[in-house]
Amino acid sequence: MQRVLLSLLSLLLVSCQATNPAQSTYPNLAPLVQPVAQAREAQRAAAEQFQTAQEQVSQLANCHTGSLQAMYVATVAEHDAAVQAAMAMNSAIDALEQSADTLFQQWQSETAVLTDARAKAKSQARLTQTFQSYQGLIEVMRQSAAQVAPVLAALNASVESLRDNLNASAVAARNNELDALANDIGALVQQLNSSIVRSDEFIASLQQ
Repeated sequence: MQRVLLSLLSLLLVSCQATNPAQSTYPNLAPLVQPVAQAREAQRAAAEQFQTAQEQVSQLANCHTGSLQAMYVATVAEHDAAVQAAMAMNSAIDALEQSADTLFQQWQSETAVLTDARAKAKSQARLTQTFQSYQGLIEVMRQSAAQVAPVLAALNASVESLRDNLNASAVAARNNELDALANDIGALVQQLNSSIVRSDEFIASLQQ
């Protein structure tokens, strides 16, 4: 009978330890997945919009027909849509940083009060690894986002310069400038796509 009671007590102790939140190795990382995914989708939308703008700029550079006015209007519309996409992307990245700061601070606080040495070491190791991975991700996101402003400024300058002098000769004179702008937009799209891939990798690491 005594042996049975000891066995039951042992099982109860193991059960209590397993359900004690203070002894969890690391917190649930699911809350970080959603803001990363939202920032990724905002970058994806921006990449798609800038790619459309790139195509429009290229068409404008090679337009020497009576449809020049319509082409110009379409390019202005693409610029305005790109501005909105960039604002949404920056807001999503800001929201991600706020969520991440909260989660990592909570994780560090929970790790600090762990009493089991092995659990504490394991939690700290996972915290450090995840935080470093996150820092790499947010740096890539911010670097790609930083390239948006100069591209938008160049796009705005190009369309503004043609607004009051919209004719085939004026467009032809700016062909090199428009082609260079299209290349810059293409480079930005590549950076955004690279950041999207990095986001996918980070999300996958959180779900392991």
